[in-house]
Amino acid sequence: RLVYADGHGDALAIQEIYRRVNPSTVTVVTELPRGASVGTGVILTEDGYIITNAHVIAGGTSCYVALADGSIFDAALVGYDAEQDLAVIKAQDTDGRAAQGLPAAEFGDSDALSVGDPVYAIGNPLGELRGTSTGGMVSALGREVSVEGTMMTLIQHDAAVSPGSSGGGLFNSSGSLIGIVNAKANSSEAEGIGFAIPVNSVKQIISDLIEHGYVQGRAYLGVSTQNVTLMPQGTSHWGGFFGYSGMSCVLVTNVVSGSAAEAAGIRTGDLILAVEGTEVSSTDDLSALINAYNAGDQATLTIQRNGEQMELSVTFGESVPEK
Repeated sequence: RLVYADGHGDALAIQEIYRRVNPSTVTVVTELPRGASVGTGVILTEDGYIITNAHVIAGGTSCYVALADGSIFDAALVGYDAEQDLAVIKAQDTDGRAAQGLPAAEFGDSDALSVGDPVYAIGNPLGELRGTSTGGMVSALGREVSVEGTMMTLIQHDAAVSPGSSGGGLFNSSGSLIGIVNAKANSSEAEGIGFAIPVNSVKQIISDLIEHGYVQGRAYLGVSTQNVTLMPQGTSHWGGFFGYSGMSCVLVTNVVSGSAAEAAGIRTGDLILAVEGTEVSSTDDLSALINAYNAGDQATLTIQRNGEQMELSVTFGESVPEK
């Protein structure tokens, strides 16, 4: 059972926030074929469901979590969503029995946030500084950010985060969870620019991951692509279509057998120019446009094949992650 709070609640002293939320913050250690990765997670339920980032557990062969009180539990993967960089794992003992009585975080309302609201991140920066608390404020809301090639709508904040903080909680002034830390600006010229997934975006994903192991109903095309820039010689019909002489689009490098793309007639070597008339100039554009659809929806793709522009109707399949 997830515990929810209404609105902001009563503001607490920073020390009280830490005492309240640090026990619900865990260190997540993922064993890899070579070495291990270390991140952070937040306890969702007393019986051991824990949320973290998908990239924290990616490629892992096994996983365990360490609680603030020193307890260590094995963790089984329940499900993950690479698109929104979220995963749910479940703490259990060595015999596979679910944990009991864990200190679950209280969920807040990320829609109630305003720029300037104080926020606090609890995590494991650098993978070794367990239980670190940093503070700041909401710097921006609804920020569109490309994270590992996927467009996400995130909370921007200036609480200090580092590698190892990923998957940890972002909490408001009443100690309620309002975001999951997942990224920071990696430019050497950028300071105090961190991002978190709004908790209101997380709730339905969590439910699907716990119940089904993946997010149901997400559209799937079934192609691998790469960015290309074409410079046409002279005037061409597709150059006129977009109103400029050179264009960026995406090249289909592979079509998955049995996929929606194959059924629609898309082939390796095709150039995807638009989805429902909206120009596609990069793989990020294509992902963002597809993510606006659900499985079973139809869309018209404008493609170019061997110099000829054509339109293909596609019925999207359902995106189901590999086990």
